[in-house]
Amino acid sequence: MASMQDEEALLSDRQLVLLAGEAAFGRGVDYFRQGLVLGWNKKGATITAEVEGSERYHVTLELSKRGLDGGCDCPASEGIDFCKHCVATALAYRAEQAEQTCLTGGDDTDRIRAYLQQMDKPALVDALLTLIEDDQLLLQQWSLRADAVLGVLDYKALKKRITAAFPLNRDLYRYEQVRTYFAKAEAVVDLLAEQAPQLPPEQCLTLVDYALARMARALETIDDSGGFRFHCEQTLQELHVQTVQRLGWPPGKLAKYLYELAFGDSENFYPGIPDAYHEALGGDEMDAYHACLQQAWDALPNLTKDAGWPEKYRYLRLRDPLLKRAEANGDFPAILALY
Repeated sequence: MASMQDEEALLSDRQLVLLAGEAAFGRGVDYFRQGLVLGWNKKGATITAEVEGSERYHVTLELSKRGLDGGCDCPASEGIDFCKHCVATALAYRAEQAEQTCLTGGDDTDRIRAYLQQMDKPALVDALLTLIEDDQLLLQQWSLRADAVLGVLDYKALKKRITAAFPLNRDLYRYEQVRTYFAKAEAVVDLLAEQAPQLPPEQCLTLVDYALARMARALETIDDSGGFRFHCEQTLQELHVQTVQRLGWPPGKLAKYLYELAFGDSENFYPGIPDAYHEALGGDEMDAYHACLQQAWDALPNLTKDAGWPEKYRYLRLRDPLLKRAEANGDFPAILALY
């Protein structure tokens, strides 16, 4: 049987060209790059494979100290000549051996990868199931993936998942408790992000709003000074912006919706409005949004000298975006009126 160094020499481009000829070698390279070698198997010095061509052909290669030989049952080889299918098989075997050599010479992760690649599928499935069953977080994550692939997730199922992902009235303050809480929630939030493109935009928007509201309520009794919520928060915010872009609502309806978010109880959990939504807000939508702001501004009562911070804060929140727009437009009367 040929050694590893002998195999490298026997399977070199130069050797394959000598065996097959330039034309067949070139076509064999194309077959290999297109992934037409459907699998190979080595037993002793013999390598066998199936190669897809105009039909599916069976290839047999022999590696020995005397050299490389092979044949195929295609018309060009008739089991004797070294054809393009033989070249493709040799290249596939060579590439796999090079990868295995690289992996086995690496760190622990690389060697484990090399070992896993040699396992058959049933053994891999059994090993993975054992790991999943022993870890509740992994069990939840893979259960969600299975539901997504099997098509059993719809609007109601996703909403139930979100409800379960953010249980309320949990007084959590230890880092490990909070980390575990949001690690479980991340799996559901990531699933929602994966399923979002398949959902009607209004249903998706309702689910994202619901998830953000649940998280806001949960944080009323959870001390997340470690920032474990940030992945959920960022993913939901990005998903909200993307979903708003898909809505196709009239300018007035979209403007009112965003205004109510910007000045609602959960505004801190949404991206900055309207700046974060500039791709969803065209000229008409932006005009309608600022019309909502102006209407709310005009309806405010006059501030008194003894007005508290909540009254002053509402004035400032409404004034700042209106002032920014007036300055951008060079509207000096509006700037003076706002001040």
